[in-house]
Amino acid sequence: MFKKIICVAAALITLALAWTANSVKFAEGKAFELYSESLSSKAKICAADDADYRAELLRTGEKITLTGGEEELEKLIESLGVKIVFVEETEFGTSYYGYSENLKYRKTVGKKVVNFHAFKGKSEIVVGTPIIFGGY
Repeated sequence: MFKKIICVAAALITLALAWTANSVKFAEGKAFELYSESLSSKAKICAADDADYRAELLRTGEKITLTGGEEELEKLIESLGVKIVFVEETEFGTSYYGYSENLKYRKTVGKKVVNFHAFKGKSEIVVGTPIIFGGY
């Protein structure tokens, strides 16, 4: 009986860890999108308004438009343990590329491994993992 309890507990812990590894990293904001089926610009991009849909098992990344400005971005970077790897500035805004052990997927951009991308434009801040697909 004790062995059965241990086996069931181990199975439940394994399921919980698998779910946590695939859980959504961006909890709040607007214009939430999921990437699936690919870790490239060929990824399927779909809007996700339903919290249940956010837990899609085939998800390979996500993107969100932040509503709290720079303060919210700073809190997100800190909570995910992101270290900024490099910054790109354009006439439209600034892209911050970073890496965190807490994010599952990664991309190589300019020979640097990243899995966090934030774009701060004139009127919005968009964050994606591993990068923002669909332009920024």
